[in-house]
Amino acid sequence: MTYDSIAEVYGYGERTARRWITELTTILSIYLFGADAIVLD
Repeated sequence: MTYDSIAEVYGYGERTARRWITELTTILSIYLFGADAIVLD
């Protein structure tokens, strides 16, 4: 599934779908890998 198809299904912009996936990936990585998943820049 691409960002464009997600945006089309939910009626939002492609950028919004990309932002949601990035945020969810960050949250899930913390649950899966613990504190090691937090990257401090």
